[in-house]
Amino acid sequence: MARPTQRVEFRTREDMAAHLDRWAAAELTSTAAWEQVLVGSRAWLDYSARNQLLLASYGVDGPVAGAETWRLVPSTHEGRPCAVRAGEHGHPVRVPVTTGGTEPDPYLGGTRPTRAAVERWEWRPVFEIAQLARRPAPGTLVAVDLPAALAGPEAQRALLDASRKVATATVRGRLPKSTDPYRVLADAAERVTRSGREPGLGPVLRQQVAWMVTDRVNLAAQPSPPEFDPTGVKPRRRWELLQQVLDPTRKLTAALGVAIGVDLVASPLPRMTIVDDRVVPAGRRHRLPAASLEQLPVGQWVEVGPYSAAEWEARGESASGRGAYLRLNKTAYIVAVERGDTATWRLEDVAARTGDGILATGTTASLTDARADAVKTLRGRYPALGPAAVDVTQPVPGGSSRGWGPMPGEGSTSAELRRLDERTTVYVIPGPGGRWMPAVHHAATGDIDRLPLTRTVDEAKTSAVLAGYRAMRLAAMDSPARFDPMLAAFAASGDYSRRELTALLASRLEAADSTRLPDASPAELVELVGAAGASPATTVAILHAESVDARTVAELLPTAGVPMPDAIRVLHERWELPRGEAAELLGATAAEMRTAGCTPVEIIATRPRDVLRALPDDPHLWELAAGTMAAAGHSSATIAGHLVAHAPSADAFAAGLTTGIDDPASGVAMAVRSGAQGDQLAAVSEAYGLSPAEAATLLADHGCSHHVLLDALDVRCDHATDAVLALAGAAGVSQDAIDSWLNPPEPVTPPVARWGGLDLGDAAELLANLPDPQPADVATDLTDALDLEPARHLEPIRP
Repeated sequence: MARPTQRVEFRTREDMAAHLDRWAAAELTSTAAWEQVLVGSRAWLDYSARNQLLLASYGVDGPVAGAETWRLVPSTHEGRPCAVRAGEHGHPVRVPVTTGGTEPDPYLGGTRPTRAAVERWEWRPVFEIAQLARRPAPGTLVAVDLPAALAGPEAQRALLDASRKVATATVRGRLPKSTDPYRVLADAAERVTRSGREPGLGPVLRQQVAWMVTDRVNLAAQPSPPEFDPTGVKPRRRWELLQQVLDPTRKLTAALGVAIGVDLVASPLPRMTIVDDRVVPAGRRHRLPAASLEQLPVGQWVEVGPYSAAEWEARGESASGRGAYLRLNKTAYIVAVERGDTATWRLEDVAARTGDGILATGTTASLTDARADAVKTLRGRYPALGPAAVDVTQPVPGGSSRGWGPMPGEGSTSAELRRLDERTTVYVIPGPGGRWMPAVHHAATGDIDRLPLTRTVDEAKTSAVLAGYRAMRLAAMDSPARFDPMLAAFAASGDYSRRELTALLASRLEAADSTRLPDASPAELVELVGAAGASPATTVAILHAESVDARTVAELLPTAGVPMPDAIRVLHERWELPRGEAAELLGATAAEMRTAGCTPVEIIATRPRDVLRALPDDPHLWELAAGTMAAAGHSSATIAGHLVAHAPSADAFAAGLTTGIDDPASGVAMAVRSGAQGDQLAAVSEAYGLSPAEAATLLADHGCSHHVLLDALDVRCDHATDAVLALAGAAGVSQDAIDSWLNPPEPVTPPVARWGGLDLGDAAELLANLPDPQPADVATDLTDALDLEPARHLEPIRP
């Protein structure tokens, strides 16, 4: 703790950086000093990472607040509040001054108005407890109460569930699947960087973030954070790294608080109440924050989607398919969403004092029924919330195209008009010299844009429609509910161009990012389109319009936030790749391929090991597996190799091998060459009806190693040692040659397999054994020596 004896001022950012450089060089010089800052920062989680860093550099201990805030806290002197000691100098921190503005809307897409936009930043002094003349009364500065679920025997499971929600909602793209909440949070911390130019955190620093977050709910894996020695880096880099730890810690802690319904970054001090209209407050169950609701028109249904389950989950919604919103007044709205074969609706109010923001709910068979049922319930139960006098059972006509018709009015005229949507109408009007003038009318402003004259009426109509759609797209940039669908429609239209895309997104990006758009690579394009507020589905549509090749798209789909099953379908439907080839490019697991709708043959062709490893010890299933692998194009040698490696028992191995090879000699030869063990060879020879003596002769003839041959005979002879030795000697195995190999056998005629003709009607039974889809673990899924023919077994037989 250090009391400032003189006022600290930073006139420029360089002054502040120089101060932090000096502090890091003098104080941040050991593992213990680094840990002390991390532990001390827990008292300032309601401050930004930069302010936390500054408070640590001042040597502050415990909560801080401005002088006016301290006056709201009762002191140890009864009836009197806390007060700052006369002559004390405050510790300067950077605070935002908010005002009205716009920002990207993560719920509905596009931009939304907000009263929490930052207008400017100012330096304000704060004071710690040691600078008070009257200290806080006991019990006035208390921490938040944690939910009971995080304190009982199921605390770790509750923490894991909440951590997964945090990672899904906070980080764009795919994260490794894990059952360890600390691993989940550490992986998320690696991706939550302060800017795209900064590298991700190293392993130790990521673990420190996870420790800080879990320690906030008293569930840290160890009593202190993992050790990090800062002396190996320069002073400037020390405090920059520390800031990179504090920033994701604050973000992930805040997100964890939302997941468990408690504000974990709240200060124990009675902060001045500032309502952040950009987020849903902790403890509330309504979905839309006030700023997003502000963008919806009153009294009109606005449809969004369709979105995948993961895309809806990122918006805080449990749904799959389309959705619709109907705003009723300043605070109330109806949301209806599809959930597979059903649909649900809710009446929500962002300002409701009861029901945690949800006033009524219902379930119906379709989205249309959900809208109608919601409106009916609304009119019956809450007539005071009735919407404007419009047909609220119909959605907003987002870009519906009607045909050309004569311009209304008295007299005859050859002028025509066409209404593109409720805001945009286009005209073609006769001009001088037999030419035609196209024009666009904007209902929102009342302006009419006159376009250059054309020679024919058809040219004028084409020009007017193109200009009208361009105007609609530009207008949609300011409407979050219309932006994403309009951008997707533009990508699917015939007039898509990178130049037009740049013009559309320019107002939604920073100036530096806008300049990158015209020449952006596919990877940069995904980043910029996502930053502008487009959904993953719209990003995919733009990549398709850009004619990006399938291999590049496969690398970008996880980055764009497309779940693996959806990515397989995207490559199959838009890029016309076979689903097996798409899964191979994406590195999808068998379970993910199953979720994507791949057939058993396609899955076996691409991921045989995933399926075989999940099969139980059921000979019938292994018969199906062998037949399905053959139908998928795998060679007999590859199938035998997979059976040797993955069959859980000798009986399962024998059932699979004998399914496709009738000739005992060929079957035994294939098993020997695939490295089958003694118990497997014994089961196969018995399944073929061979006597122990015949089995010994065949095994010896086909080059079976002596110890494996003897193991097989031992099983066939029920462990009668004398009989085993007699049969081995008769087969040419001497006692002296027990531990050596025979000479290579003569070439064996390749067996004739009949797997391709097996009835595969029940092959889908194989897939029922697969686990739920999980991302592939790159750390362990590198190579597998059991893939005997990695190049050929992925080439299916074509009819």
